[in-house]
Amino acid sequence: MTVLTFDTHAAFKVMRDAGVSEPLAESILAVLQMSKSRRGASAARTDLENLATKADLELLELRMTMRLGLTALVVIVLAIVAAKLL
Repeated sequence: MTVLTFDTHAAFKVMRDAGVSEPLAESILAVLQMSKSRRGASAARTDLENLATKADLELLELRMTMRLGLTALVVIVLAIVAAKLL
């Protein structure tokens, strides 16, 4: 199982360096931690199940390339037919 971590100290430093007051930065991080704990492991697992793999993306790229090629072919055929009719 993949574990996703969140470095709250680093996030606090980033917010503080950006000019966010310390109480506000602490409040923001507290809300994020509450959200994370309420979602639980099953929500995190669901999020990971919806991620695309490299193979998924390669298959999608192939399908899109084929569709684009077919569309280009149809446009060319229609252009040829239109040129012959005119």
